[in-house]
Amino acid sequence: MSKQKTPYRNPKNQYISLFCSLILFFSILTPVSAYYLANAQSPISQNSASKQPKRRNVTEGYRKRTNAKKITSQTTITAKRGSGSCEKRNSQIQLTTLAPKNYLGLITSENPTLAWYIPDSGTYPIRIFVYRNEEKNPFYSTSMGEILSKKGINEYTLPKTLKLSYNEKYTWRVKIYCNLSDISDSYQDESKFTLDELSPELKSTIKSRSNSLDKAKIYASDGIWYDAFMQTLRVQQDKSTRDYQRLLLSTLIEEDANEDANENANKELQQRLQGIINELEKS
Repeated sequence: MSKQKTPYRNPKNQYISLFCSLILFFSILTPVSAYYLANAQSPISQNSASKQPKRRNVTEGYRKRTNAKKITSQTTITAKRGSGSCEKRNSQIQLTTLAPKNYLGLITSENPTLAWYIPDSGTYPIRIFVYRNEEKNPFYSTSMGEILSKKGINEYTLPKTLKLSYNEKYTWRVKIYCNLSDISDSYQDESKFTLDELSPELKSTIKSRSNSLDKAKIYASDGIWYDAFMQTLRVQQDKSTRDYQRLLLSTLIEEDANEDANENANKELQQRLQGIINELEKS
């Protein structure tokens, strides 16, 4: 029986095969190793990352808080002529407080700025009344002639001496007098608010911003209506400011529309706010 010959293997070919295998091995290993090296963190680096402040998710428009306190009753505009305007009858655009109607708006300043819209081009006396809780008599009011109306957005900052308190419900009312010889020829609108305390995180975030519109967006994203709109009044009233004011009012329409309040009152309010938005777009 003859011996079977072992096939001859060229050592050079063996080295080439081994070299190719090593290349293939490292080509697979390198990306995997790089991935784990790139994503691996030491305990120190992980602790450092956890200490970094979280970025706030700032939305553009206003969103009320889920725990916002609803208002069970609401005073509508009272008018002698049938509409909230001294110069136009049954106008869609009327004297309107620029604030939530169906729930308590939030304020963080102890001397907040209140804003309202007037459609009349003439100049008329205005009075501001502020009521605490359900008291019938105002604990603060302006005198006749102290404020005069102007067409468009009007504003008034309450004095620092007023000393608003936490856990209190406030009603503010703006009243325009069309004819001083007949004070019953007047119109009014009102909204309600409560004083809210800023969280340390929100204080820090707002303090880090120098632009008032940026601050307005932060307040709005946290459901603080009055401070958000107040910030828009502190900058030049250019197109970008008007655009953001319109955005705030449009999201306010959406929030009021979602409330389980009087359907007709909600619809009337939405129409008035939409009319104001349209006017701001023209200005």
